[in-house]
Amino acid sequence: MVQKSQMRNRTRTGRRTNGSSSTGGSMLRWLSLACALVASVPSTTMADDSVVGETLCACTPSIYSFTLDFNGTCPPIMLNNSLGGIEETTCSVRSTIANASDDLTPVIVTSIQFLDLNQNLLPIGSGNLLLGNFSDGDIVSFTSVTALGSDNVTQIPKGFLAVATGANIIDEPVVNNFLLKFTNDCDIYPVLNVNDTAGWFVFSDLTPPRDELCPAFVSDAPSMAPSVPTTGPPTTGPPTTGPPT
Repeated sequence: MVQKSQMRNRTRTGRRTNGSSSTGGSMLRWLSLACALVASVPSTTMADDSVVGETLCACTPSIYSFTLDFNGTCPPIMLNNSLGGIEETTCSVRSTIANASDDLTPVIVTSIQFLDLNQNLLPIGSGNLLLGNFSDGDIVSFTSVTALGSDNVTQIPKGFLAVATGANIIDEPVVNNFLLKFTNDCDIYPVLNVNDTAGWFVFSDLTPPRDELCPAFVSDAPSMAPSVPTTGPPTTGPPTTGPPT
């Protein structure tokens, strides 16, 4: 786990791909990893009558922020799933070359990919690919499609995928990927918690879901309206008079 004293006060957003040859290679490697990971998790058959906000909800964060901890490992993935909002998880830290050493601790991460996955565990949009030189303790963020709000079933994530690639001290490539598969239960919030971990990723800040996508969050949220004391109409009675003088 990353100690506070080790955490850099930097938030990294990286840069998006621009179609260069090096970026194209990164994308191909990432697509190969992502496809293999998603294929390992069974898809879900969704009922045709699902109603967003009633029978199908997104009580997952609208914005994820992670602190990178290069000493993290998986499996296992360390999540507080006591409420049951996560149906299945997959996580690994490994090398991508044959005859690699046992050193799976990166000294640098050069790309991080985040994706929302739909009910068939296929990408929703293009996600976010961050490229740069990311160090231990850096903070990276991802804004989910749910932050925009939608009553379209195809825009409600069933899964969340992250893939980070880097290199160890002898410049061997190492990869951390994890996938979360959600229940989309409308009565469970929170689904994820600060200090949950998945390999090199520590969940450090989680923006709540939109009200209309998660009734459980609405019911638990404190009212922001000021309390006003209830008073009845003023009472009147006969005037009080003293004895005659």
